Amino acid sequence: MKPCLLLLLAFTLPLRAEVQQQLEQTPYIAWGTSQPTLGAVLRSATPITYGGQRFIGYTRWDINWRFFWYQRGNGRCQIRHPLTRLNAQMTLPDLRGGNSQIHAQFDQYLRALKRHEMGHYAIAQAAANAIDERLQTLPEQVDCSTLQRVANEQAQGILEHYRQQEFDYDLQTGHGISQGAVLPD
Repeated sequence: MKPCLLLLLAFTLPLRAEVQQQLEQTPYIAWGTSQPTLGAVLRSATPITYGGQRFIGYTRWDINWRFFWYQRGNGRCQIRHPLTRLNAQMTLPDLRGGNSQIHAQFDQYLRALKRHEMGHYAIAQAAANAIDERLQTLPEQVDCSTLQRVANEQAQGILEHYRQQEFDYDLQTGHGISQGAVLPD
């Protein structure tokens, strides 16, 4: 009798799962001997353009969510198992060639730039966790189509909130300048 009770509980209690995360780091090569300064080297080498601007580093992220629900006999519906996935790609320069002075400047700059880009990733992680938490705690709805609509609307609203946070983060840090990501020219 106990195994049947456990099986019944498995189908009626929400399942808790962590957000699946993947961060891919993609370098691009910048040749240290191609320009006279580190700033010129990195600006000429970057393949990153966004919104008509060129950037030395960039973190792109996407969050996808799915969920399984349980429908009661009365038609009411509740999420039982959300699946939230964060995929991110961080693109940073990889300096090749050049003298020891340009490498010292690059190492200092790259540490600050990576710290800034990790801030973008931290915002993405917070967004994914907030979406997952909201899906796990969403109250039962009158039917499954309402549940699906409400869950997706709320997750999309959370996503938009964190996209705005990311925009504000760049404004507050000057795209990393206040964190030390300043290119010497």
